[in-house]
Amino acid sequence: MKKIVNKVVLGACLMSLMTACTNNNKNNNKGKINLNPNAYDKSIPANQLAEELALAGEQLMDPIRFMYADLVFSRALNIDPNNKRAQFYKGFVASFMKLRGIYKRVEPAVLKHGDADAIKEYKETVARFPKSGFKTFLLDNSGKADISNESEFQDYLDEYRTGQNDFRKFLKANKEMNLTLHINVLFAGATVDNASEECSVQLTSENYIEYDKKCDLLNALTIKLDKADIEALQHMQAGMQMYTSLVTAYDLNGFSKFISKYDDNTDIYEVPLTPTHKEIVGYFKSNAKAGKLRTNNGLKDIIGMGSDVVAATRWVLKQQKTLCPSGKETRKNRKRNFIKSDVCLSKLTDDNQNINDVLDKMTNYLSGGVMNIEVEKTGRTVSTLMRPAALLLNPVDDLLKLAPDKFDKCGQGTSFSDKTFGGMFPNGDASKVLLKDPQVNCYD
Repeated sequence: MKKIVNKVVLGACLMSLMTACTNNNKNNNKGKINLNPNAYDKSIPANQLAEELALAGEQLMDPIRFMYADLVFSRALNIDPNNKRAQFYKGFVASFMKLRGIYKRVEPAVLKHGDADAIKEYKETVARFPKSGFKTFLLDNSGKADISNESEFQDYLDEYRTGQNDFRKFLKANKEMNLTLHINVLFAGATVDNASEECSVQLTSENYIEYDKKCDLLNALTIKLDKADIEALQHMQAGMQMYTSLVTAYDLNGFSKFISKYDDNTDIYEVPLTPTHKEIVGYFKSNAKAGKLRTNNGLKDIIGMGSDVVAATRWVLKQQKTLCPSGKETRKNRKRNFIKSDVCLSKLTDDNQNINDVLDKMTNYLSGGVMNIEVEKTGRTVSTLMRPAALLLNPVDDLLKLAPDKFDKCGQGTSFSDKTFGGMFPNGDASKVLLKDPQVNCYD
């Protein structure tokens, strides 16, 4: 559990855009961004004022200060709800904002389920974290529920996925916006430790965000976002959301305890131990919650993401004269863009299929269509039909319905109780396709 949380937190840090903040007051050691709405010059048009605030928030965007940037973007959107820069960044940090208090929230799980080494590592990680607003952010649970088991961690991931989904939908709905982002090279490749030393930031009781003059935006890089870049960002976000959706689809209550006996253990041949099918089925049967479809699962969203990929590919094909002017990929035309190279796409796939035919097939599969497949088995080839999207369109409510009902002496499944495997194999031959032939030597 603790390792998963650490990966989520650090992964969020690495995905944050590396930018900095500015200070125009050379006679003061502190720069300020005023969040008090009564302090703004009412003669300045709302859209102009909101853009100035959004630019100020952009300067605070980096792995350990995004929570301050979020405050500024919120203020900008209070002034002008249509400001695209603030909307973009607000959406970008939405999932990261769900990290608030995450270290404090998982503490009960670490103390309850962790061994002495895990608990020691957790405490050392918290103590080692540089004193900063980010550390406060990670430890400020603000009354949010503790996370003491896998189900509660999945509840947290649901929140995280909501942020991912909101940003993905924003990108999908705003493909035509053209933004120029300002990226400060000061934080390019910066670690959390040295980033905190370069520029201290704090929210004062007077509703100011104060920052050191070291934060000066001296060497800004610009990154342009056009429709091709927005498409790419949308599908990158979809890929991350897809992973989160799969992790949160079915309840994993008690899984850590079940899998712990296999961690770091090997057999007599020094091969890592993994649970057999029979042992996995036993885990699900022994835990009333485990394997049940969670109410807030995002499986059907994956279908929409697949359809978006098809639509994006068709758009790229139609725009080849613009996106790939020379007919081959170069880095001459998009030097300042998020996507640095020309976006070139052949009309034929590597196996000489027409790409439009492939896209038509994908659309059919995403809507529940079937495809012909061949699977190599020991000494033979099994040909059959498969409905790829069956378990996304109509997910089973309990994973036990997809479990083997017979096992060989090695504990590996030899047949499924549902021969269609949730509708994926309409010919009823899922056992022949998915399961190995019965083993004689359990170490094969």
